[in-house]
Amino acid sequence: MLRAIAQLSTEIAGETDPISVLDVLQRTAAAKAGVQVLGAWRTPSQRCNWAAYRSNHNVFFHPDVPNELWLEYQALVRKHGVSVTAQRAWRNEGPFTFTEVLRTERPSGEDRWIFDLYRRYGRRDGFYCPWGRWLMMFTARTVLSPIAETRALLFAAANMTICRLEEVIDHRGLDRGGGGPSLSARELAVLVHLSRGDSLAESAQALAIQAGTAKKLLARAQGKLGTRHYVHAVAEALRLNLIS
Repeated sequence: MLRAIAQLSTEIAGETDPISVLDVLQRTAAAKAGVQVLGAWRTPSQRCNWAAYRSNHNVFFHPDVPNELWLEYQALVRKHGVSVTAQRAWRNEGPFTFTEVLRTERPSGEDRWIFDLYRRYGRRDGFYCPWGRWLMMFTARTVLSPIAETRALLFAAANMTICRLEEVIDHRGLDRGGGGPSLSARELAVLVHLSRGDSLAESAQALAIQAGTAKKLLARAQGKLGTRHYVHAVAEALRLNLIS
């Protein structure tokens, strides 16, 4: 697993286009886990403002994904409201499969619209990786039951790819979805762990970074949010819907 992640890190570092970054991830995901990359999006500050989700600005799909899927998604979310998968992702409770959402949330009727949509495009199951304001999405043509190592691989690969997407967006000056301070994926990740009651040292360990790096990330986040204490930084990030 570590070799695959190291190779992914090297390959995406050389890409300067969001779609190319996703294509590199696709090769890893298909080879190591048998899934396909659907895409990634960065949730805007007003996360139910559907007009703020803009393709190739803060929403990126792999080239293999038909454009019609995104158009249908936009129409359906306006008609039925937030999907159960998005609601689960916004809670930032870790990665999950569609099958797991069906089992725990038990959606029925119109609440199943997101699963019906994906099935129309030949996608039986999916694996969502929420990370701060980002969501990386994988899909599969069969029901998924990934073992712990595969889940860890996909989640680590998703997080690494999200960090690269952040860098590419910053470099290209792309629209992030509007409103509020612009925190990096890693800055948000530290705040997410602190919001769960983790110490800074525990946050660093969970993110596989040095404690000093976590401290610097927190300091930068506090500066962007205009706060002096991490508790206030977490509260402000929650108020602005930067984290869930």
